[in-house]
Amino acid sequence: MRSRTAIIMVILAFILQPFLSGLLPAFLTPNLLLCIVLLSAITMAEEDVIIPVILALIMSLVTDFFCNQFAGVSAVVMIVLVVPLFVVRRHINIENILFIGVLSLGLNLIYELLYWVIYRSLGSTYGLLYVISKLPMSVLPNAVLLFIGLFFFSRHVAQERRDSYFKVKRS
Repeated sequence: MRSRTAIIMVILAFILQPFLSGLLPAFLTPNLLLCIVLLSAITMAEEDVIIPVILALIMSLVTDFFCNQFAGVSAVVMIVLVVPLFVVRRHINIENILFIGVLSLGLNLIYELLYWVIYRSLGSTYGLLYVISKLPMSVLPNAVLLFIGLFFFSRHVAQERRDSYFKVKRS
């Protein structure tokens, strides 16, 4: 995925997210910005990934400011997820379909739980049992969307990784 494509996807996700929230039930709406940030953090080249991630974080801050109880929580949690992904992404086997599914579920589960921890520390009244009862309905749409994105973009990443051995490095 190129950086221009990711930037367009982030802007479209920012525009479409409120419409999806109105069309779908609250816990079945995927977080499009989260999925695009995780997808670009895993599949894009190191030099191309910074601009789309920063743009998505800014869009997430704007969304939090206008639509959520506390501003900046989703951006902080995205940063907490993306930074370790930058470190370990060279060691991720993105060609394995089972691993892609586990990675999608795991990242979204960590996002939702960290989101709740930060909300709880800021004074929200949501309890752990309530969050656990709603967790499958809020994690599955994000995980399915991320799985579909990783499934389609992983082939390009795997091919580029194989081809990069034969590329001539220019100074």
